[in-house]
Amino acid sequence: MTSNPQTRLTLSYDPLNQLRSEFIIKSNSRQFSSQFSNLYYQRLLKLKSNLQSSSKVKWKDEFKSVRILDILVGQKMVVIGTVYCDLKFKPNVLDDLSREVSTTSSLKKWVSKDDQQITVMLEDESGRIKLLFDHPEEFNFVTGTVMAVLGEETENGDFKVHEIVNAGVPKQSIRSDLKEEEKEAWVGIISGLDLDGIEAIRLDHRCEVLSDWLNGQIGSEEEKSLGLSVSRLIIAGNSVRASSSSSNPIKKRYGYDPSSYTALPIERLDQVLAEIDLPIDLIPGSNDPTTQALPQQPLHQCLLPKSNFEKQNNNLVNGPNPWWAKIGGQTFLGTSGQNLDDVYRYVTHEDRLKLAIQMLEWNHISPTSPDTLWCYPFKDHDPFILEELPKVFFIGNQPKFETELVTFPSDDQTKMILVPRFSKTGIIVLIKPSTLECKSITLLKEMVKGSNESDDEENHEDLIENEKIEFEMDEDDEDE
Repeated sequence: MTSNPQTRLTLSYDPLNQLRSEFIIKSNSRQFSSQFSNLYYQRLLKLKSNLQSSSKVKWKDEFKSVRILDILVGQKMVVIGTVYCDLKFKPNVLDDLSREVSTTSSLKKWVSKDDQQITVMLEDESGRIKLLFDHPEEFNFVTGTVMAVLGEETENGDFKVHEIVNAGVPKQSIRSDLKEEEKEAWVGIISGLDLDGIEAIRLDHRCEVLSDWLNGQIGSEEEKSLGLSVSRLIIAGNSVRASSSSSNPIKKRYGYDPSSYTALPIERLDQVLAEIDLPIDLIPGSNDPTTQALPQQPLHQCLLPKSNFEKQNNNLVNGPNPWWAKIGGQTFLGTSGQNLDDVYRYVTHEDRLKLAIQMLEWNHISPTSPDTLWCYPFKDHDPFILEELPKVFFIGNQPKFETELVTFPSDDQTKMILVPRFSKTGIIVLIKPSTLECKSITLLKEMVKGSNESDDEENHEDLIENEKIEFEMDEDDEDE
């Protein structure tokens, strides 16, 4: 490969170990004997003080805040508790254990707009009460969220909801000053490489185009310059996947079938990472070879020997999922998408970006853990509660690219980004820390896979014959 004479732009990088370490579980301290009730108790305890302050701001001192056990019939009161949703199609661990194959986990939604079998309850340290509301579509009730509810108890012992208050966003750190040479640099974010090691032409060729473009070796002069202005690449989960060589794979209840294991996907990923000549942050996803329960632990270095050798001076950083860092003076928080995918199943609408914003307003990035999304049984704290509001919050492996700059009541702002799967769309997302300008770039648009196409080589040979390098930029002008 010939090198491009243009110098690559750089950005300062801080792994924010104080925040990231909350998601690292040391092997010598892992214990799985704790009850998940401890996690729920710590969540309620931590967010209760925030909600007491928020409810006083909204409702002044007009209504008394009480425990569920102390609610009086017919009087408007404020109750703070954890939401629990009982939905018709929501997975039940006892049902799953009674059958060989799980049937509910593959459903896109556990609720429909005309579903009358939705039961929402609120629970605190004293008890549980059923919530009633006239317009359920106004609220996104999701199991595990902690909120303050204004209402009154009915004669039947239920609680009629009038208004709710979320925990609200935490404070945002002060941005660090940028050096002059950092102002034009970009951060690239991709997810869902889905390398399966069977040398599928479409995926292999697109990854080659990605590495060549980021190395400044293909495209017009303007496109080469843009590629070299990407100072860091973040890969947000699902870098590999199980081989699709089996025509009728059986869905197992827990993880991979050991008999079908192959090292080819991770070897191909190692090769791809070694070819990209810039610093990379690698975040694990649901298909990657690491722990499956959140927080997912970093991929072990021994899995990627070639890329670790090629990238000296910590230029390949294996991080956890969720993931924190400060890049170019801005705080980044990212996940590989399991948290949003699970929350999405609880609501009737299709607006994933709205749900991602609500996670910040709930002050919790994985509320459905541990109920329907596996997580480690933390005993004395809940690491998914936000201690700091990120400047950039991205979520990987989503159906399409979406972005919005959100301003909260505190006047703090967060750039929200939903990153689509690279294997499906060919999209890499770029964000400039200096201005929060965001754009998506589609590599080889004519090779984007349709919903009815398969991954085998035969279906894509005709695309390869007529291929050409094609860049499509989707500019985000809303912040300029």
